[in-house]
Amino acid sequence: MDYFHQKGFSLLADRDGIWLISSSTVGYYRQGRLNTLMDDQRLGDISRPFFYRGSPAVVAVTPDGAGPWIFEKGQWRSGGSLALPTRECLYGIAGQLQVLCRGESIHIFVQAGKTIHYRTGTTISEHGEAVWQPVLVAAFTENWQRLGDLAVRTVVVDATGASNGKADFEIS
Repeated sequence: MDYFHQKGFSLLADRDGIWLISSSTVGYYRQGRLNTLMDDQRLGDISRPFFYRGSPAVVAVTPDGAGPWIFEKGQWRSGGSLALPTRECLYGIAGQLQVLCRGESIHIFVQAGKTIHYRTGTTISEHGEAVWQPVLVAAFTENWQRLGDLAVRTVVVDATGASNGKADFEIS
């Protein structure tokens, strides 16, 4: 466990145990035992982990931009690229990007400056331009972390009020 603590990791729970994920190590904790599954492949800065089609995943920053990486068969594989609303989103991605998957729907929130942008779709990677909508502006950004904590359940976003700095969220 000390190895993961030194590396800075995030937790991702599933039915049987807990995934421990950092940019250089993946482990799985189950029934009081921690198994290191991968520690020889390094990603750049990564987002908080999430499940994508049943597998642990992150969005990682590379010299070419950002993209999803899926952990399958003991290693990370690239899942394409992700067009972000601004280049500013690439810096500090760990605290600025949150992905939520529910069924076939994928919801992505990303903070750029004082604005939180949102988009939904059926894939993380994009072919063509991504459609991002601002959902929180200025005074609401201090609630970003709280939103991320609540959003782990299910978030349905109505961005119709975003132009006046208000947004309606239904958390279920």
